[in-house]
Amino acid sequence: MHLEQHVLPEVPLRQWVCTLPWRLRYLCGYDKALCRDVLNAFITEVMRALRHRAKRGWGLRSVSQAHPGAVTFISRFDSALRRNVHLHTLALDGVYVRNKDGALEFLELDEPTAEEVANVTRRTTKRVAAILERHGRSVEAILGYGSTYGGDDDDTDPLQEQQLALASCYGATARRMSLFGARAGQPTLRLVCMGEARHTEPVATPPAPPIPVKPTHVGHRMRAQLPTALALIAAMPVGPPCSSIACMQVAAA
Repeated sequence: MHLEQHVLPEVPLRQWVCTLPWRLRYLCGYDKALCRDVLNAFITEVMRALRHRAKRGWGLRSVSQAHPGAVTFISRFDSALRRNVHLHTLALDGVYVRNKDGALEFLELDEPTAEEVANVTRRTTKRVAAILERHGRSVEAILGYGSTYGGDDDDTDPLQEQQLALASCYGATARRMSLFGARAGQPTLRLVCMGEARHTEPVATPPAPPIPVKPTHVGHRMRAQLPTALALIAAMPVGPPCSSIACMQVAAA
């Protein structure tokens, strides 16, 4: 209610979703400073993209004239309740500028092209790589194979040193493996709508839900009241287990 009534203006919004490599999700699950820096890298590039698109689309003299805005929800789990840190951002689908009278005026932007979204991904990836180095993490270790969280055996994991049991639980979820019960050591199951299971996943038929479940798809255009738009932050499905950025539009009614 606070976001709806006091923060988000009644202008078109677009949701940007940023997913991370599984091993980086493990680290961001307990390293608050790293998670904060990764979020800042993503938001910086989304805001940069909005400013530059506004400059091109509206003929602004400088990107400094464009004032974008956004709020972000850090989701820490997925549909299987696995450790899966990813970012959902509601950004203004445009920018504010000062008109000749000095008042703020909103300039709506066209839908971003696939190349523009890909450019945000590339630039965010470059920033995150530099962040990992500053935090003493090797990009090759994060993307490689080896220890529980995906680093090389020589790469130190503070969580393993301090809380081995918790690190084992985090590592199992990061590897998408069940740790306890009859399915220990096997891939975790997710509750999804029929037809949405990935071809690499085992499928178990769940009992019928008490109410119909309507899937939501990334990239689908829709109009919604702001409360519904905010609910989509938690309702949007997670993409495939790889680094990606996707966006969708939610226009305020």
